Amino acid sequence: MTELPPLPPPRNVRSRAARHRSQTQVEAVPESLVSTALHSEAFVGRWRNMLVELYGYQQREGVLLVPGVTGGRTAVHVPMLSYSELSMSEAEALKSRLGGGSFQIRVLDGTVKTFQPNETVTMRLNLASGSEDEVFNGIIPSKCRNHIRKSEKSGIRIRVGVQEDLIDDFYQVWGTTMHRFGTPVFDRRLFSLLPRHVDTRYLVGYLDDKPVSGVCLVLDEKVAWVPWAGSLMEYRNVSPNHILYWHAIRMSLEAGRPVFDFGRSGYLAPTFVFKDEWGAEPVRVLTLSSSQSDVYSKYTLAANVWKRLPRVVVDAVGPRLCRYLPDL
Repeated sequence: MTELPPLPPPRNVRSRAARHRSQTQVEAVPESLVSTALHSEAFVGRWRNMLVELYGYQQREGVLLVPGVTGGRTAVHVPMLSYSELSMSEAEALKSRLGGGSFQIRVLDGTVKTFQPNETVTMRLNLASGSEDEVFNGIIPSKCRNHIRKSEKSGIRIRVGVQEDLIDDFYQVWGTTMHRFGTPVFDRRLFSLLPRHVDTRYLVGYLDDKPVSGVCLVLDEKVAWVPWAGSLMEYRNVSPNHILYWHAIRMSLEAGRPVFDFGRSGYLAPTFVFKDEWGAEPVRVLTLSSSQSDVYSKYTLAANVWKRLPRVVVDAVGPRLCRYLPDL
């Protein structure tokens, strides 16, 4: 188990004006990175290779061909990433080259400043100060800091690594969370392949030797990203995910990553609210697609049905189904 260093002490004098000045100092120079930092080309290439190994997708220039459940194929720039290495102009150019047919390209658009409910955003925290104290006391709001302290005092112990038994524990907790949200789970093999292709850490929280929370942390050149996380509802009174996220943020600071990306959510959805409580800022994720339906609205009915199916059914069907869903 990993023993955590003590949390940064609260600052003695913390007026509202002082807090605002502190945030301004941290954000003034690197603010653009929070809204513009993309994945590196090398990372995208390794991610694409991982999916070819996992699902056997065929490749065309700049895209993978994802088969549909009922036939046909969708040309997807990089499945399962919220955005890639492409700027908006580069994404538009790829769209033009693809011509007709079914296609999907996700792209980060930091120019959007207003959002509508359920629009896709990714939530980002500014770590450019490199200071644990500045992030904990200057950016993360007091309510969230209290949850972190509660989680720390609960006796949760943390394991970090990529061992197969640790991945099993992560997958168990994450799968339970996804069922609660009505979302099919990826093949277990994905989570073993991930560390072989990209810089990955699994963090799992235990109470009385039982895994109760899990976070997957992926490091790129400028971005530390959490694509998947989960916790067991029966332990929510001890905020089991908060201590893991804080430890992931600490690891990202130590690794020198200026942006911590909590992953994408529908604007104002429950997962958005959780990330917003950390002081994270929304950045719009646009989907250039032959089908313009919003992914969160598109699957609302399916999610309501899925979460009511027995766990044994979704665990058997979900990993097979995910191969055919380019929206995930």
